[in-house]
This record gives sequence, structure tokens and C-alpha cells, in this order.
Amino acid sequence: MKKALILLVCLLMILSLGACKIILSTDDEPSESETAEATEEPTSEPTTEPTTEPTTEPTPTLTPELTPIGMSPDPVNTASFYSSYAFMVSYDPARGWADFDYFEMLTGDDAVDWMVAHEGYTLAEAQAIVSEWGDGEYWLKNTNTTLRTIDLKDVPIKLMFLPDGTQVPDSVPVDSDVSDVFALYNLDPDYLYEYFFFYIHVDADGNVTLVEQVYWC
Repeated sequence: MKKALILLVCLLMILSLGACKIILSTDDEPSESETAEATEEPTSEPTTEPTTEPTTEPTPTLTPELTPIGMSPDPVNTASFYSSYAFMVSYDPARGWADFDYFEMLTGDDAVDWMVAHEGYTLAEAQAIVSEWGDGEYWLKNTNTTLRTIDLKDVPIKLMFLPDGTQVPDSVPVDSDVSDVFALYNLDPDYLYEYFFFYIHVDADGNVTLVEQVYWC
């Protein structure tokens, strides 16, 4: 009986010690899952977008356009200049150039001689016609078709009309410039081509010194 009692007491003590061990294990030692959670490190690094350097296109090199072949900044004339009456037959408002057709104004014996030699008149007929001419009448000789181009930006000009088309008083041409020619041309080219002709003044070196529109009755 004593042995049985001792065995029972021992068994109770063993059971008490096991329960304590279980409690200590629960309170003091973390579970495997808790340990895994506490020690788990992030497995992926934060991603950073790669920095891309902006690309710049090379600046193209601009080159001036070549002057078209045959174009000249100044008029090219094949005939020399001398003082003469002339008709303005064309005008380039973009460049300020005007083309003039020279002519000769024949009066008196010069007119008679030309009429007999080139126009089919007899001497008597020519003399009779010329003798009846009034002031300002003449025979127009224009046998040369060569045109002479003048840059009106570079020479003095006198005109018989104001820019609005009004004829100047006293029939005396007034100082003008290429802008006045431009205005008249846009108003009506006949102010330059038809109403009055011109006299081109040229110096001894062949340089144009004045383009003058003249009154002629």
C-alpha cells in the first residue's frame, strides 16, 4: 500500500513538472510562425525608373540660297546712254526699274530730209507739211528697238503728276522719287506711258543724271 501511494505521488509530481514545462515554453519561446514573421525580410528591392538623358537633334546649318543664274542686282544694258527723248514702255515695281525707248524728234530741214528719204514724200510735199506745223509739232523718228533700263531708285526724277494723279501746275515737272512713280503706276500706268514722254539727261561719262517727264503740247 505504501509503495502504491509513493508511486502515485511520484506520478503526480512528474505530471506537474511537464505542465510547467509546457507553460514556460508557451510564455518564453516564440512559436516557429512568430519567428518566421519577425525575421522575414522584404524579398524585393524598390524599383527606380532608369534615368534617360534627353536626346537633342543637331541644329541644321542654314545656307543662303544662291542667286538664280542670269539674275543681276543691277540693270544690264547693251546700248550706251546719251541725252535723248524717250518713252517709258515698262516698269518693274518690285525692283524700281523702268525700260525706256529712245526716239528722235525731227523738226525743220531734218524732218523734211527724213520724210523724203524714208517716208515716200517728195521734197515739195515734205516742205509744205513742215511749213504748216505749229509750235511743238515734230516728226518722230524711232527706228531703233533697243530698250535701255534705268534703276529709278538711284537717279533724280521729275514728274508731271503728283502721286494722286493730279497734273502739276504751270506744266513744270516737280522733284519726285521712285515711290511717286510706284503710286502713279498703281493708279494708272498711262500716267507714265502715254500722257507725257521723258527726257533722259546723261553726263559726258554716260551716266544718267536725271529722268525728267516733260510737258509737250
